[in-house]
Amino acid sequence: LSYANLRSADLSYADLSYADLSYANLRSADLSYADLSSANLSYADLSYADLSYADLSYAKTDKRYIQIACVGSRKGMTTYCFNDDIIICGCFRGTLNEFKIKVLGSYPDSASKFYREYIGFINYLEGLK
Repeated sequence: LSYANLRSADLSYADLSYADLSYANLRSADLSYADLSSANLSYADLSYADLSYADLSYAKTDKRYIQIACVGSRKGMTTYCFNDDIIICGCFRGTLNEFKIKVLGSYPDSASKFYREYIGFINYLEGLK
């Protein structure tokens, strides 16, 4: 599948373990719940791809990702790509700064649990940059 054009493809729940996806166009693809363990994602375009709940263990990639589960009002998976400055949280996709603005607008009470969880994660990400 290297160099494959899978743009906007629905690959949710797909078993892509050990697949060679190097240089593949996966832009905006739905990879939620996909098994990407040990897959070669080197130079793949994952911009705006939905990686929520995807298994990226041992995946070979040239980009740095971090995921956190059970944070905020959704209690779902949130994925951040450092290289592209893209965060995916539910239906939200945007830069870390855009996400911060969204959180501040959605949870103006700094004492609320969700505010503290989201801002804590954002601060953590900013510290890792």
